[in-house]
Amino acid sequence: GDDMFKQCGHTCLVISVEKDRAKIKSDDGKSWWWDLEVFPRSEKRFCPKGCVLSVHTASAGTLCDVCKSDVPNGAETKRCHEHDYDVCQYCQGEPLELRPGMKVVRGPTWKFGDQDGSKGTEGTVVREDRAGWVTVKWPSGQEYNYRGP
Repeated sequence: GDDMFKQCGHTCLVISVEKDRAKIKSDDGKSWWWDLEVFPRSEKRFCPKGCVLSVHTASAGTLCDVCKSDVPNGAETKRCHEHDYDVCQYCQGEPLELRPGMKVVRGPTWKFGDQDGSKGTEGTVVREDRAGWVTVKWPSGQEYNYRGP
């Protein structure tokens, strides 16, 4: 919309969204990939209808409308209440550093089948392992190591 026009001089349409980028098509017919992590957290963010997103604490069952991943209960999102639109911290370009005690769910790049039990299941980070790796305990009692965002 208008904010995109201020950034690049074109009105654009989002064609598809991946983990860290979106395919954009401009009003002149050209298309390109737009890096979703280029905006600092201080930059205003908008829902598809143009409303400014505000900070919100996710409740159980919240889904990120960008990556379509479940958001852990109590996690911070950006939200448009009027249009029921949520953006997780990862899609805001600000993945959290994982620490023991944090609740986690599978994200957009999950490739571990049903180690977590099923989509939407919350696990708990039980310890930090080597740099960038954590151990997560799932409700089944199983523990697995994962690399953080």
